[in-house]
Amino acid sequence: MKSILEYTPSATRLIDFFCKNLITKNDKIESDKKYDIIFIGSNQLNDCNDLFKYSTEETTYYIDSVTESSGFYGVYENALNFKKRFNLKSDKVVLICDVISNNDFEKLKDFKVFNSNYFPFYAYLTFTRDSFSLFNGNQFELIQNLPFNSNRQKLFVSRNGRFNEFRAYTLYQLFKHNLMDDGIISAFFYGCDKTIHKDFSDVIYFNQYMEKEYWDDVSSKLPISIDRFFLGWDDNSNANISGNLHHTDVFSGGYIDLVTENIHYSSTPFEYNTITEKSLKPFLLYQLPIFISYKNNLSCLRDMGFDLFDDILDNSYDLIEDPKERIDVALSNLVKLKSIDLSEYFEKNKIRFINNKNLVLKLAFSNGVNDIFKLINFMNI
Repeated sequence: MKSILEYTPSATRLIDFFCKNLITKNDKIESDKKYDIIFIGSNQLNDCNDLFKYSTEETTYYIDSVTESSGFYGVYENALNFKKRFNLKSDKVVLICDVISNNDFEKLKDFKVFNSNYFPFYAYLTFTRDSFSLFNGNQFELIQNLPFNSNRQKLFVSRNGRFNEFRAYTLYQLFKHNLMDDGIISAFFYGCDKTIHKDFSDVIYFNQYMEKEYWDDVSSKLPISIDRFFLGWDDNSNANISGNLHHTDVFSGGYIDLVTENIHYSSTPFEYNTITEKSLKPFLLYQLPIFISYKNNLSCLRDMGFDLFDDILDNSYDLIEDPKERIDVALSNLVKLKSIDLSEYFEKNKIRFINNKNLVLKLAFSNGVNDIFKLINFMNI
């Protein structure tokens, strides 16, 4: 029976539930022991200086990018650098990923890839040690018993935590189109000293697309508190972000979920689309979804069986190459629907929303669990 080391915290979250007795956790490493399999979180590949104290030439390294909410490109580059840095054989490095688009991973010869487009559903909703897991606290009961409501307080909801330029651009457009009062929005942008301004070094959209005078006015309002709801990490000790699927009681109060995903565009011509828990929430909370994400992400979700409400939403943005234009067209849905009473539409189409929610749970607890067993068989433990 093979021994497994969780070298970095939470790196074995995908298999913990089924392989608990085989795994040595990173806080209980035996310094004189060698391990057959070592798990490393994809965001911690640069912190592996003493890795070989616990390995042999036959050790296989599994890099988990699924539970780190990572896009594929950066993870691939980090894994490649990791392999080169330690001069590892290609068959001894395995990247576990959750690409939802159809891609030929056989062309990636630098290491092995184990992919499942159902891993995002499994990772965030089932047995993993994650605050989004339905088995964290009372969340399964919460989701199971969440009533379908055709009369909601706001047009849309939108969660924005970690800063990136397209979230800032999205917020800018919400201000510009006078949509702020129609939404329940978190926009703390943690990690940026609570200040975003037009010269922020990481922002590529500001100077290209935003009128200076307008953005100067908007930036003075950040960070913002809307409807007395403020979501933050840094020094806002009263913000409890764990459990309850991150404030389901607040964010189920809108007809639309404006999802600003972690990644909105790629710097390569290849399409390796990924999603995080953010893209699952509109389906779990019976909402119309609008995604600020990769091109063709809606096509991937549609292929999985999700109803994306093409009869009321203009989802043509999914095919638009230019990232800025894709956001503009996506947000035009909010402008159009602002003047429409959606309660009747929701009541008439109740079963469609319920079907979406049930599909999320199926993909997590059936398809996702099935692929976890495939991964365990792949590991040959």
